[in-house]
Amino acid sequence: MPRGIPNAKRDETGLKYTTFHVPLLPNPKQSGSNYLKSESQTIWNRDRPSSSAPVETADSLNLKRGSRVLVIHPGSKFLRIGRASDFKPISVPAIVARRLHNFFTERWPASPRRIIREEDGLNEVISGVSTSLTERMRFFKLRPIPRGQTTASCSGYNMRARPEIIPEHNDPFRVVWVDNGEKEVLVGEKATRITDSRKLKYAIRRPWMGHDFNTDAYPSRQALLSDVEAIIQHGLEQPALNIPPKDYSMYSVILVIPDLYSREYVNAMVNLLLVNFGFMRICLQQESLSATYGAGLTSSLVVDIGATTTSIACVDEGLVIPDSRISLSVGSDDITEFLGILLQKVGFPTGRLGVSGLMKEPWVGVEGMLEIDTPVPNEGDEAPWRWESLEEIKFGMCSLNEADVATNLHTFFVRRPGKPAEKYQMKAYDEIIMAPMCLFTMSMIDFASKRTKPSSRSEYICDEVLERHSMDQVTQAMVISTNHLVPVTQPAEVAASDAETKKPEETTAENPSASTSDEANSTDASGTPAPDPTPQDDGAQKDESPAMDIDVVTTEDTPAPISIDDNPPPAQPVAQPAPPNATAQTSSATTQTSTTEPQPPTPKIEIPFEASKLPLDVAIFNSARAAGGDDKIRKYLQSVLVVGGTALTPGLHPALESRLQAIATPLVANMEKVQIIPPPREIDPRVVVWKGASVLGKMEGVSELWVRRAEWDLLGMRAIKERCFFL
Repeated sequence: MPRGIPNAKRDETGLKYTTFHVPLLPNPKQSGSNYLKSESQTIWNRDRPSSSAPVETADSLNLKRGSRVLVIHPGSKFLRIGRASDFKPISVPAIVARRLHNFFTERWPASPRRIIREEDGLNEVISGVSTSLTERMRFFKLRPIPRGQTTASCSGYNMRARPEIIPEHNDPFRVVWVDNGEKEVLVGEKATRITDSRKLKYAIRRPWMGHDFNTDAYPSRQALLSDVEAIIQHGLEQPALNIPPKDYSMYSVILVIPDLYSREYVNAMVNLLLVNFGFMRICLQQESLSATYGAGLTSSLVVDIGATTTSIACVDEGLVIPDSRISLSVGSDDITEFLGILLQKVGFPTGRLGVSGLMKEPWVGVEGMLEIDTPVPNEGDEAPWRWESLEEIKFGMCSLNEADVATNLHTFFVRRPGKPAEKYQMKAYDEIIMAPMCLFTMSMIDFASKRTKPSSRSEYICDEVLERHSMDQVTQAMVISTNHLVPVTQPAEVAASDAETKKPEETTAENPSASTSDEANSTDASGTPAPDPTPQDDGAQKDESPAMDIDVVTTEDTPAPISIDDNPPPAQPVAQPAPPNATAQTSSATTQTSTTEPQPPTPKIEIPFEASKLPLDVAIFNSARAAGGDDKIRKYLQSVLVVGGTALTPGLHPALESRLQAIATPLVANMEKVQIIPPPREIDPRVVVWKGASVLGKMEGVSELWVRRAEWDLLGMRAIKERCFFL
C-alpha cells in the first residue's frame, strides 16, 4: 500500500448498500484557510488590471479623455448619445416605423388619452383653472380681463385669418417627406416624416415610455428590444459619431437609468449593450445624480420633467436618497394636448394638427386650411408630423408669467406634405399660461387611461432570479403623499375608555344639536361607521399607523402628512385643520358606534398610482420631507434643480418658487426663501443629465464602477450590484 494512505478497515460483507465512495476526512491543516476571505482574492481584485481605464500610450496621445466612452441616455421621446469628450450629445427621436405585411390584423393599441373629455367635466375644470389664474393675477396686483370677452374677440380674429404662403426656396427649414414605402424600417427623424402610415402600411412605435419599456405597443418583448437596438445603432451611425460595428468592442458605455428603475429593465438594457452590441464594459448611473454632476452641485433636489412622467429625488453628497424618490404621471405631452384643446376653443384647428380624438366632425373654417379627408385616430398613428407641429407651437407660445396674460398676436409655421410652408397669425389670451398650469392643477389629467398595467412574469424571461425590494416601487415620499387617503381608526381600548369616561347625558347637555348631527353623520343606513372627514393633527398621525400594503416608517423628525387641494389660492395654499372640539365630538361618536358594530376592512390603496396624481409643488415638498427633518427641508428647498425640455418654459422658476414658498413657510420653522437653481448658461436643460454622465466618464474614479462582459456572463445582476451603490 502506498505511503500516506491510512489503513482502511476492510469490508468483509459481501453486499453493499451503495457503490458511492465515501471520501476521507479533510486535512486539519486546511481547516484554517483564508480562501475568499480577503478582498485581494475576489474576482474583482484579480481582474482589476484589465478593468481599469486604458493607459494612454504614444499612439493614443492625440485622443481626448473620454473619447472611448459612450454616454447613452434613453428617454420617452429622444435618445441622447455621444462620446464623453463631446460638448453636446446627438438627439435621436426614439421612434421606429416598420412595415406590416398584414396591416389591419397587426394593429397596435392606440395611445391613451391624456386629458379628460367634455362629458367628464372638462369645461368646469377649465373654468376652475381660469379662476385660479385670475386670483394669482390679483395677488400680484395685475388687472385681469373677463375671459368671455377675450374668447369671443380671439375666435373672431382667428376665423378670419388667412395664411401666408412661403415658397420652398425661401424656407430654410424645408422638410423632406417620406411618401413611399420602399424601406422596411425607418428610424428617428425619418419615421416622423411619414406622410400617411395607414396608406404606406407602417407601424409607428416608441419603445420607451416613462421609466420603463413601452410593452403595451408591442406584440412581444423581442420586437421591443429590436426597436431599441435599431435606435441605438442609428445613433452610432450618425456623422458626428460614425462608429462601425467592428469598433464596438473598443468602447465603454455609461448607461443613464431612471431613479425609479425596474430591475427587469436594467437587466435587458445591460444584456443588450454587452451581449448584442459587444461593448467592452458598462457603468450605470441614475438620472438625478447625473443632473447634479452636470450642474456642478453636490446636493440638490432634482426635478426632471420629461415627456410622459416627472421624476423628483433628493441627492445628498453623490448619492440619491431612496426614500425621497417620487414619480408623477404628468409631462410635456399633457401640456401639448391641453394646449390643443384650449386653442381649439378660440377658433384654431388644432384638432387637425395632432391632438388625438378632439375633432368629432370636419373642421369648418378657412378654406384650404389643413383639410384632411379622414380624422386622425391618435397622435402616434397616421401622421406623426401633426404632433410635432403642435409641439413647435407650444414651445413658441407657452409661458407661466402672469404679466404675459393679454390678448397677444402669435406667429407660427405649419409644414404639410406636398404643400409649401404656411405662416399663420392668431390671437390668444390666457390659453398660453393655462396649458402649463396643468403641472400644478391635475384635475384635467385622465389618470385612469394612463394607469400602467402590471406586467406578467412571462414578459421578462432571463437566466437568473431578479431580486425585488419594496423600495423599488414604494418610497417614503409616496407614503407621506398618500397617508391622507387612509382612514385613521382608534384602538379598541382607547374607544372603550372614552365611552366610559364621557357619558351621553353630558355630551347632550353640552351641545345637543352637535351630538345628534354627529351621530347621524357617523353611520350610514346599514350602521357602518363612516370615515372621519376631519383632518387629524400631527400627534394623531404619529401615534397611529394606518393599515396598508407596506409598513409606514415614521420618525420624530418627519413632519406629519398634509392635505393640499389640487387648486389652492395663492394666499391660502394649505388646508387648515378643524377645531379641536369638532374633532373630539366626531371621533367620540365614531368610537361609540365602533364598539357595537363590526369594523369594515380597511381599504388598501395603490400607493405609486395615487402618489402620481400630486401637483408638482406638493410632490417636491413631500420629497424634501421624506429626506429628513426641518433642516433637510430647508437645505433642499434652497437648491431645487429643474431639468428637461419643460424647464425652458418662461416663468416656470418664479411660478414654482412662489408656490413652494406658500407651502413651506407655514409648515417649516425658520424657512428662508425657496431658490430654483438654473443650470449653467451654456448647457441646455434638456441635456444636463447627459452632460453629468459625460463628466463621470472622464473621471478617474469611474474605473471602480466598470462591469466587463466576462463578469456579466459569470455573475449577471450580481456584478451590477457589486459595482453600483443604488442596487
